[in-house]
Amino acid sequence: MSWSQKDALALDSVWGDAYGGSWVKRRALRTRGVFHKLEPPPLGCALTMRHLYPIEEADTVVTRSDYAYSVYNAWMGLHRTTVESWYERHVVRD
Repeated sequence: MSWSQKDALALDSVWGDAYGGSWVKRRALRTRGVFHKLEPPPLGCALTMRHLYPIEEADTVVTRSDYAYSVYNAWMGLHRTTVESWYERHVVRD
């Protein structure tokens, strides 16, 4: 799949945040190298790219926000405690 520059600019903030949005880059971390890879949610528990760009006409198209929230909720359902702990321990407050 190739995206035009127009498509790339049209991505909303929720879509961008689903993949580590710009707020992460603006936040200072107290300690480096403290995070570990998280196990992904099982296949089928969240929307996929296919839901955004269906192959068959009968497939339902979802919004980028629906996709982002679905992926976020699937990951947080498994790892909320870990992510919140990391944030509290390693992200400098404003």
